[in-house]
Amino acid sequence: MNIPSQTLSVNTTLSRAKSYAKKGQLDEAQQLYLSVLETHPQNQQAKKGRKALQKGQVNKKNSYGPPQAQIDAVSSLYSQGQVQEALSASETLIKDYPNTPLLYNISGACYQALGPPDAAVKSFEQALVIKPDYANAKWNLALSQLVTGSFKARWLNYESRLQRKDIELERHYPRPFWDGSSLVGKTLFLYPEQGMGIRFNLFVM
Repeated sequence: MNIPSQTLSVNTTLSRAKSYAKKGQLDEAQQLYLSVLETHPQNQQAKKGRKALQKGQVNKKNSYGPPQAQIDAVSSLYSQGQVQEALSASETLIKDYPNTPLLYNISGACYQALGPPDAAVKSFEQALVIKPDYANAKWNLALSQLVTGSFKARWLNYESRLQRKDIELERHYPRPFWDGSSLVGKTLFLYPEQGMGIRFNLFVM
């Protein structure tokens, strides 16, 4: 069976467009799809290909964070005590850059100060969905969980303090951490690493 040369040309063009798209060369793929639609405006493969490209371009845009100047501006508002303004600014940026964990960490910190605590927890959890190893967000989540009464989860997330780069904690006692098992016949050693008030407060809880 002979295949019309026009059909072969369309199929070849669509194949090349798909190949460009897979390589991330979205502009080239877009031009090829458009060239097909100029002569075959009802071609479903070309229509679907363009739609997929447009979606991919949006996802690609949103995968990047906002300009550093905008991040600095929001952080400055928070540092200067303008927490409500920082919250509004961070939530505005989140709409344009929903995949930036730092923005959720900032909004969570604002909610920690302004309330409600559950909103802070939600923000920090979203930051960790995007970046599971985000130590600062996990630490902040632990502090918020202390307020909301989620003590078990709080203790697990509190361990993130050991991964924070802005906190220097050295543990010189070469023994394993207590895993919560029975202490019958055993001795529990309390190892100091933070302020006395904090240690006693956490121990009582």
